[in-house]
Amino acid sequence: MLAGIRSHLLTLAAVSVAMPAANAAPAAVDSGTSVTTLISPDGRQIAYGQIAVAANGEQRVRIIVGEADGSNRRPLPIEAEAVDEVQWYGNDRLAYVTRHGQDYYYLMDLDGQPADELRMPPGCDSFHQQCLAPNGKMIAFCGNHFEIDKRFDSDDERRKFLEDHPDIKAERGGLFVVDLEMQTVERLLDEVVANLPSWSPDSKYIACGIGGYQKDYPLVVVEIETGEVHRPDVKGVASGWSPDGKCLAITTDIVKGGSWRGGIPMDGAMGVFDVEKFLEDGEVSLERVSEPGTNVRVEKPNSWSLSGSYGAVWSPDGKWLAYRRQESSRNEEREKTTHEEVWIVRPDGREPRKVLVHGADELAWADDRTLVWVHDGQFGRVDVEIDGAAALGPTPAAPANRFTIKGRVTDGQGRPLEGVEIRVATGIGTLLGGGSGRSGVDGSYEVHFGPGVSFTEGGPQLQAASVHARKAGYYEQNLCRGGNLGMAYYRPKDVEES
Repeated sequence: MLAGIRSHLLTLAAVSVAMPAANAAPAAVDSGTSVTTLISPDGRQIAYGQIAVAANGEQRVRIIVGEADGSNRRPLPIEAEAVDEVQWYGNDRLAYVTRHGQDYYYLMDLDGQPADELRMPPGCDSFHQQCLAPNGKMIAFCGNHFEIDKRFDSDDERRKFLEDHPDIKAERGGLFVVDLEMQTVERLLDEVVANLPSWSPDSKYIACGIGGYQKDYPLVVVEIETGEVHRPDVKGVASGWSPDGKCLAITTDIVKGGSWRGGIPMDGAMGVFDVEKFLEDGEVSLERVSEPGTNVRVEKPNSWSLSGSYGAVWSPDGKWLAYRRQESSRNEEREKTTHEEVWIVRPDGREPRKVLVHGADELAWADDRTLVWVHDGQFGRVDVEIDGAAALGPTPAAPANRFTIKGRVTDGQGRPLEGVEIRVATGIGTLLGGGSGRSGVDGSYEVHFGPGVSFTEGGPQLQAASVHARKAGYYEQNLCRGGNLGMAYYRPKDVEES
């Protein structure tokens, strides 16, 4: 029996960030620009954000660019603490933000040189979500808008100014659209929208769910030119439009709401809503295409389990949907495990199958049969006709004849940290990699591993088991001393517990 590990305490390392001049002029908008994620508009290149750690432990924030097949990748360093969002702005520039809530986009060319900025008027405060239109001419954001024309050196300075001037007229909450060239702001919805809006491919419509961090989100489709709001009798959060703009993938059939990611509940199912049919004749046609979500809590013994689907992307021919699926559970000791997968399915719900046994932070189609993905800064491709046809089978929660270690990771203030890499090295003298895993949304983790050295004479197989926690931009306060453990099939008589 292996003793449990104490929590690793991680503290954010100080990293300087260079901010642009506050009075920079809005970028000139290229009328021929297309905006895409991960894959360039011409389908030839990839770009994604990455936080790497150098040999000396120094954090490196960068954008990786390369060919769509993953070859010829190279890093473009940026001076920031993180990179939150990277998009193609045409085939020769990148638009990116360095943190959530940043009210503008930096532009960079493919040599890593600054290439202007896409700035909204200074009164825009996109503290919930923001997204570029596919035509590159507009930004939709969810938050507040203040009637000020003064530019500031930083967002913090602007917010301090607003606190000191409560009489400034404000439109609080809702969905706004900024015309980047004219620098005008239009409020499309006055209800709270805390989930990421979804632009139609022609940039004529926006779909989103009304509300913030709740169970039911009434779906709305807003026409940009007229401002008309279409309200079908559908509950759901928009995910992505089909290439022809006729259908919309949504997260729907929410069980209870909970474990939100970007405002999207993690206990829903993927559905396909026929937008064209509704706009033409008012008919509501919604097809659920994934397994239903679950959200079950038991009082005795105190446990909880949740599963759901989200984040769908359409293949270029509109014949496939790829989406993420997450399963989480917590036992009586409040230890939590999380598992993610990527599935594909036909828009009518036929032929569902799992193609990845891990999650995807970025997901896009390179062509009608090839998915490209980025997860934890790593890039990959999967041919759904070949790789996705294999019987992947379930990932075992606890493999047989393996040791298991569980714990929880927090920062210096005791808050849970998600995505921390946990590695276990076992052996005597030379410690070999025994197993690895990552912490979930509540900081908990579960890692399975075996001995690094096996003795032929049998016995307890006593050896070291060193547990290490690592996350880019953080350091471990106690040098992982809490992870200096021993492991054995049983406790030898001559070993005292310490």
